[in-house]
Amino acid sequence: MLQILQQEDANDDVAASPCHGTARNGNVKWPGTIEHWLIQYDYIAENPLALREYIVPGSSGKLNGNPGYADIVNPASGEMFEIKPDNPSGDAAGVAEIALYVNMANVSCPRTVGGGWSTGQNYSARDLPDPRNPTKIIHVRLAKPGVILYSSETRNGLPELTPVIIPENLIEKIKKLFTQIRSNPNSMQPQIITFVRENPKIIPYLKGTAAAVIIGTILEDVVTEGAGIADDWQSFIIARALWRVSNTIIIL
Repeated sequence: MLQILQQEDANDDVAASPCHGTARNGNVKWPGTIEHWLIQYDYIAENPLALREYIVPGSSGKLNGNPGYADIVNPASGEMFEIKPDNPSGDAAGVAEIALYVNMANVSCPRTVGGGWSTGQNYSARDLPDPRNPTKIIHVRLAKPGVILYSSETRNGLPELTPVIIPENLIEKIKKLFTQIRSNPNSMQPQIITFVRENPKIIPYLKGTAAAVIIGTILEDVVTEGAGIADDWQSFIIARALWRVSNTIIIL
């Protein structure tokens, strides 16, 4: 399963466009990976045109000419965001990195309408459940333009959690799809394409819904019914494939 993720990362890196969103994810057990997933896919669920892990030529923080990956990009507004832990070093690193991404994106892939790329201003504070500790939440805030910081906080006395909203009938259909793929994983892609073609009314929701399924798999075990994403790469790969298909399929 991990080899599939690594191959998809490599394929994304050589896509035709010099600047594009990718499906890069990293290892679920690396520090900060889950927080990045939650924040990115939560943003995509609210902003369906947004992209994550957006490759920008020449923007590596090592300043070696290699590409870098902006955590969140909103092509509709031209906003770019970087996600970091909520501490002084995370804040400083976020400021430096997002400035580099914005500058290099304006050089390598300038927007044709709506002005240039800019550090993001529009992000409301969020409280997301921490899948590793039910007594904690992940508090997310915009600290500076383009810099999103997250911290682990106790639930007591904090606001209600930001809900992950998926229509009930869609949850049931997606659960059924996941069950079918689990029983026959070798035909995952054809099953997903068939699912999308047989349910064309969900096309407008599918990109955001696939993102929400990934969040839900981590937070609430919507699909795995208790297994949890940290120990279930298959569910994450299925959700990613659903997200990919939603961006490419053509309904005849």
